[in-house]
Amino acid sequence: MSSRTSFLVLASLVLGASLASGRPGPHTAMHIGVLPAPFKVGLTARGSCVPRFFVTLARDLPNPAWSMAVDKIDFDRKAQTVRIDVTAKRKPGVIAPQVIVPTQVEAELGFMRRGRYLVSVRYRKNDAEYALVQALVLVAR
Repeated sequence: MSSRTSFLVLASLVLGASLASGRPGPHTAMHIGVLPAPFKVGLTARGSCVPRFFVTLARDLPNPAWSMAVDKIDFDRKAQTVRIDVTAKRKPGVIAPQVIVPTQVEAELGFMRRGRYLVSVRYRKNDAEYALVQALVLVAR
């Protein structure tokens, strides 16, 4: 068991806010996670009549030999839950300087009816098991 202390955080995040500008949008989300959160999360809605929802996950990787990708998105519309699986992989045989590399990936959630959706992010390195690292409550209005 780890001796690291964890803190549960509940913070408001405005959907439609970009990672850089933080400009508000028409929808909201709540972030629930353990500090420090492994990802910076950006939520956007695109389209005017029925918006399509996108989640942007950003984090620093240890060097340019690493890449990150969304492996799978499971969306249960009836239960209003979304699970996003993300993997960071090191390219085999590549020697790279230890330089922090900001990286981001985008997952399209698609069209959503009004309501609250639990969005969970599972993460793994290489071929390890996925672990739940963050959860968001998305409120689509």
